[in-house]
Amino acid sequence: MGVDEASRNALEIHRRLGLDRGGVALEVVATEASLPDVIRQRAEKDGATGQIEGVFHNNTVYVVASAVRSDAHLEEIIANEGLGHFGGRKLFGQDIAMHYGPLFFQLGGAKGM
Repeated sequence: MGVDEASRNALEIHRRLGLDRGGVALEVVATEASLPDVIRQRAEKDGATGQIEGVFHNNTVYVVASAVRSDAHLEEIIANEGLGHFGGRKLFGQDIAMHYGPLFFQLGGAKGM
Protein backbone atom coordinates (compact mmCIF):
# COMPACT_ATOMS: atom_id res chain seq x y z
CA MET A 1 0.00 0.00 0.00
CA GLY A 2 1.31 3.47 -0.80
CA VAL A 3 2.12 6.02 1.90
CA ASP A 4 -0.68 8.43 0.94
CA GLU A 5 -3.40 5.78 0.98
CA ALA A 6 -2.03 4.17 4.13
CA SER A 7 -1.83 7.56 5.86
CA ARG A 8 -5.43 8.47 5.04
CA ASN A 9 -6.79 5.10 6.10
CA ALA A 10 -4.57 4.89 9.17
CA LEU A 11 -5.75 8.28 10.40
CA GLU A 12 -9.37 7.15 10.24
CA ILE A 13 -8.58 3.89 12.07
CA HIS A 14 -6.53 5.79 14.67
CA ARG A 15 -9.51 8.07 15.34
CA ARG A 16 -12.08 5.26 15.35
CA LEU A 17 -10.07 3.30 17.93
CA GLY A 18 -9.83 6.41 20.11
CA LEU A 19 -6.06 6.43 20.06
CA ASP A 20 -6.00 10.13 19.15
CA ARG A 21 -7.87 10.89 22.40
CA GLY A 22 -5.52 8.65 24.37
CA GLY A 23 -2.42 10.63 23.50
CA VAL A 24 -1.05 8.16 20.97
CA ALA A 25 0.56 9.72 17.91
CA LEU A 26 0.49 8.06 14.49
CA GLU A 27 3.19 8.06 11.83
CA VAL A 28 3.11 6.20 8.54
CA VAL A 29 6.48 5.67 6.85
CA ALA A 30 7.15 4.36 3.36
CA THR A 31 9.56 1.57 4.28
CA GLU A 32 11.30 0.07 7.28
CA ALA A 33 14.39 2.12 6.34
CA SER A 34 12.35 5.27 7.14
CA LEU A 35 11.78 4.28 10.76
CA PRO A 36 13.77 6.07 13.50
CA ASP A 37 17.30 4.76 13.96
CA VAL A 38 16.60 3.37 17.44
CA ILE A 39 13.79 1.16 16.09
CA ARG A 40 15.87 -0.11 13.17
CA GLN A 41 18.81 -0.84 15.47
CA ARG A 42 16.58 -2.81 17.84
CA ALA A 43 15.12 -4.77 14.93
CA GLU A 44 18.62 -5.61 13.74
CA LYS A 45 19.65 -6.72 17.25
CA ASP A 46 16.50 -8.88 17.51
CA GLY A 47 16.95 -10.39 14.04
CA ALA A 48 13.73 -8.76 12.83
CA THR A 49 15.09 -6.60 10.04
CA GLY A 50 12.73 -6.71 7.08
CA GLN A 51 9.84 -8.00 9.20
CA ILE A 52 8.42 -4.82 10.74
CA GLU A 53 4.85 -3.95 9.78
CA GLY A 54 4.24 -1.63 12.70
CA VAL A 55 5.80 -0.68 15.99
CA PHE A 56 4.89 1.28 19.11
CA HIS A 57 7.68 3.56 20.34
CA ASN A 58 7.59 6.68 22.53
CA ASN A 59 3.79 6.94 22.45
CA THR A 60 3.76 6.74 18.66
CA VAL A 61 2.35 3.99 16.47
CA TYR A 62 4.56 3.65 13.38
CA VAL A 63 3.12 1.88 10.34
CA VAL A 64 5.34 0.68 7.49
CA ALA A 65 3.23 1.33 4.38
CA SER A 66 5.17 -1.09 2.16
CA ALA A 67 4.28 -3.94 4.55
CA VAL A 68 0.52 -3.24 4.56
CA ARG A 69 -1.41 -5.81 2.51
CA SER A 70 -4.96 -4.44 2.88
CA ASP A 71 -7.15 -2.10 4.88
CA ALA A 72 -7.98 -4.96 7.25
CA HIS A 73 -4.27 -5.63 7.74
CA LEU A 74 -3.69 -1.92 8.42
CA GLU A 75 -6.37 -1.97 11.10
CA GLU A 76 -4.82 -5.09 12.63
CA ILE A 77 -1.41 -3.39 12.78
CA ILE A 78 -2.75 -0.23 14.41
CA ALA A 79 -4.92 -2.15 16.87
CA ASN A 80 -2.03 -4.39 17.87
CA GLU A 81 0.43 -1.55 18.34
CA GLY A 82 -1.96 1.06 19.72
CA LEU A 83 -4.35 -0.99 21.82
CA GLY A 84 -2.11 -3.97 22.57
CA HIS A 85 1.16 -2.28 23.39
CA PHE A 86 0.04 1.20 24.47
CA GLY A 87 -3.04 -0.16 26.24
CA GLY A 88 -1.00 -2.84 27.97
CA ARG A 89 1.46 -0.24 29.22
CA LYS A 90 -1.39 1.92 30.53
CA LEU A 91 -2.97 -1.07 32.24
CA PHE A 92 0.14 -2.77 33.65
CA GLY A 93 2.79 0.00 33.69
CA GLN A 94 6.28 -1.27 34.39
CA ASP A 95 4.88 -4.75 35.10
CA ILE A 96 3.82 -5.31 31.48
CA ALA A 97 6.41 -8.04 30.80
CA MET A 98 5.33 -9.91 33.93
CA HIS A 99 1.73 -9.97 32.67
CA TYR A 100 2.37 -10.45 28.95
CA GLY A 101 4.95 -13.24 29.41
CA PRO A 102 2.50 -15.88 30.64
CA LEU A 103 -0.06 -14.81 28.03
CA PHE A 104 2.54 -15.20 25.27
CA PHE A 105 3.29 -18.76 26.36
CA GLN A 106 -0.39 -19.64 26.83
CA LEU A 107 -0.94 -18.62 23.21
CA GLY A 108 1.79 -20.99 22.13
CA GLY A 109 4.84 -18.73 22.14
CA ALA A 110 6.11 -17.46 18.81
CA LYS A 111 4.43 -20.38 16.96
CA GLY A 112 1.06 -19.37 18.40
CA MET A 113 1.37 -15.84 17.18
